[in-house]
Amino acid sequence: MDYEESEIELNHGDDLARASVTDVLQVIISGYRDRVQLPHLSPTVKSLVVHRCTLTEDSVVSEGVQELTLEYLGNFGPLPRLPQSLTKLTMRFNAYPVVDLGEAKIMTFSAKGEQFRELVLPLGLVSLSLDTCVNYQALSAVMPRSLREVQVYNCRRLESLGGLGRVPITSFRIGGDLRLRLSNLHLLLSRVESLIFDDYIGELPEISLPKLRHLSIVGCADAHAVELNSPKLESLVINRCPLLEVNEIYAGTVQSLSLIKSPKVILPDWPPRLEKLVIDQVGDLPYMPELQYLGVLGSTPRTNGKAVRDIAEYRQAWGYGRAKRPTNDEDRRSKAF
Repeated sequence: MDYEESEIELNHGDDLARASVTDVLQVIISGYRDRVQLPHLSPTVKSLVVHRCTLTEDSVVSEGVQELTLEYLGNFGPLPRLPQSLTKLTMRFNAYPVVDLGEAKIMTFSAKGEQFRELVLPLGLVSLSLDTCVNYQALSAVMPRSLREVQVYNCRRLESLGGLGRVPITSFRIGGDLRLRLSNLHLLLSRVESLIFDDYIGELPEISLPKLRHLSIVGCADAHAVELNSPKLESLVINRCPLLEVNEIYAGTVQSLSLIKSPKVILPDWPPRLEKLVIDQVGDLPYMPELQYLGVLGSTPRTNGKAVRDIAEYRQAWGYGRAKRPTNDEDRRSKAF
């Protein structure tokens, strides 16, 4: 189908009826502060954005819309009626005290700056993101079995992850200002494959997850130590963790390693399967003759702020003190290149 344009934006004073006769993919409705009813949309519309409006309580989102964004709305009553076609709902800085999605077919739900105290999730939900939802206190004890991705950030009143441990999520991100402490991480995330601690406040829990493949610890300024015991770990990122010490790590499976602005990190052993390396302002490292086999020298890896451009310079920087000296075999290998 040929569309007149990819989107149309209707601001306060525009005739909302235009949305029903214009063949576009996206409609943006903005600035209708007096109560307004959502218009019937053209069947071509797949995305609807409603921004800084106050909607009537009988508003209905047209069937056919797949993605809906509600932001800065002045409503305190129920959400507009959602279509069966809707798969993604994004909410930002609204005032709804209750968000009930129990009858929706949504697969992706994202909320930022929301005021709700009660949240009912749809049964088919796959991805859940909660950012700065300051009044929300606990995830439901019964979570959708379809759930695979969860992000919880800056929800400072959240005290419980509810039934999260009963669903097979594979990706989890947590951080910011939280009361929540993850003392039973191994029970909550036994099937998780990707884990991110992002600006997490306080000490980190023991990370002993049998299926974990990707771990990122970023901006955890208060964390002093972490225990890593995940036998399938392939990717490890530690960034902006000035106090963090990682004295022991099972590194036999690690293929990608990034150590950035974390001067107390100590890597006791060279990961034998490493394929990608990023180093910038870290602590003591072992001598790594394998660097010359990796495609990292062209990107100028760094140690303690000092660029390392070749193996000789690397050996000079790290061949003494707590770092391992090269063996004769390692010297021969390095001279061969």
